[in-house]
Amino acid sequence: MKHTLVLALLVLAAAGSYVAGSVAGVMVLVGLGVLFELAFWFGLVQRRRGKGRLV
Repeated sequence: MKHTLVLALLVLAAAGSYVAGSVAGVMVLVGLGVLFELAFWFGLVQRRRGKGRLV
């Protein structure tokens, strides 16, 4: 549940940064949106290793 909530917040933060960046024309906000989106995708595809499991 916590993992899903964090990913949802990252998506919202990325979308908000893109919108603010397009309105204000500030590249820093667009870059921030890219960072949030990358954090989302890396968090989404990250594998958890189970105990006693060799990977």
